[in-house]
Amino acid sequence: MFAVWFTDSTFTTEIKEIKDREENLTLYAKWIPLEDVFIFGTAAGGVNGISAIKKDVAKTIIIPSSYKGEPLVVHYWATFSGDILEEIVFTSDVSISIYNSFSAPSLKRIIVEEENPYIKSIDGVLYSKDGKELICYPAAKAEKSYTIQDGTEIIRNGAFQNNKYVENVVVPDSVTSIGDNAFNGCTSLKNIELSKRLEEIDVWTFADCTSLEK
Repeated sequence: MFAVWFTDSTFTTEIKEIKDREENLTLYAKWIPLEDVFIFGTAAGGVNGISAIKKDVAKTIIIPSSYKGEPLVVHYWATFSGDILEEIVFTSDVSISIYNSFSAPSLKRIIVEEENPYIKSIDGVLYSKDGKELICYPAAKAEKSYTIQDGTEIIRNGAFQNNKYVENVVVPDSVTSIGDNAFNGCTSLKNIELSKRLEEIDVWTFADCTSLEK
């Protein structure tokens, strides 16, 4: 898996941005074996899958759709964690389950290839492909205000959990259910405009929202 560009062959000086230059620049790509990035396991039926991401391997993780020539899935118990993980990229054939946890505290964005039939990304936020479920609002996404996409019906468990930046959230009237721990630990959250059609708020949805006013 591609990790990052460096300006030297010993991989000591990482390059984060390439601005306008008048001279040529030689870059060195660092690649990491998939076995050093993911913990693989076999689910029922012998299906190869990702069980977890090894911590602090890279800032950007690309979830492949195959491994050793075989289709690859993300197991339903897989956790996306790691203190330095800032970006997750899902390739075209990767699906996830309602039990997957996105607990990386530095996660800024989630990207999904447009061809993926299961999930999509809107401004770095992960939704189901049909837009009916908000799956993950990254913990380090730094915007102060966010309006959930109209047409969303379910905010999944832990969707906004531990985001320390968001202060104002607008939940459209299309939302009928907010999952367990959805806003748990959002310590900067001050105002949330709830859906008029809301039918269910699960346990600990707003736990540790210490700044919440209304």
